[in-house]
Amino acid sequence: MTQNLDNNTVKLIDGGILATKGNVGLGDIRGFVASYTDADTVSICAGYCESNGKYYEKTSATALDIASAGADVVYIYIDDDSSDPAPTFIDDTTAPSWSAAKNGYYNGNDRCIGSVYCSGANTMQQFVVFPYPNEMAGREVEIRIGVSIVLASDMNPSGLWVTPDDSDTDVIVGVMGSAALVHMYLTDTASLFSFAAVSVEVAAISAFANPNYQGDMSLFGSEAGMTSGWVTLGSSSQIKIAGGDNDDNALDANLFGWKIRR
Repeated sequence: MTQNLDNNTVKLIDGGILATKGNVGLGDIRGFVASYTDADTVSICAGYCESNGKYYEKTSATALDIASAGADVVYIYIDDDSSDPAPTFIDDTTAPSWSAAKNGYYNGNDRCIGSVYCSGANTMQQFVVFPYPNEMAGREVEIRIGVSIVLASDMNPSGLWVTPDDSDTDVIVGVMGSAALVHMYLTDTASLFSFAAVSVEVAAISAFANPNYQGDMSLFGSEAGMTSGWVTLGSSSQIKIAGGDNDDNALDANLFGWKIRR
């Protein structure tokens, strides 16, 4: 089976698609990264990918309007009804699920290529992406936001893993999250302090060992401290935080950015 792409032949072969970019394997993607334009618009850079057995390619950026009824994660898909090789991008608040058979995140036959966080109706949280879109990012994309999002504020640490009291990471990074950039702060005016953050999955098998637990992101010291670090996310995209048991009510956590897998 062949399909025509800008006067070049694209041939479907066993284990991949022989295209103008070489052999494009199952689930391969380069580029097609969404970057912030304004509060309700993204620009999807040039790129190419395999999606549901089809090859898609664009050599220029595409604008896409983002719609949400309120605070929500909005996912960006390649519409499987697109006339390949030219993709049609659509947005949807329906989350995709991982397809091992297709080697990608899908909602039905529509492949998910990214996601954005809206802090309100039709209002995206401003962000930048790494690698920059013109560097043709692959399966993982890093997102940094301009204003941090509060996860926990003035919590009373008990020496146990707890869920952040203001917001959990899954409702912001979505189901494709692979890591969260978390900033934490804690005071303990009467003693040494310690705090840490890990994924829900790690917290389920590892107790917070007050006062010197070493998590993905952790700190130990005297009276007060703050630090930032990457927390590897599991399938839940959620985290747990903990601090040494004290009565100062000063355990805070903020989200500065995250990574997604595509």
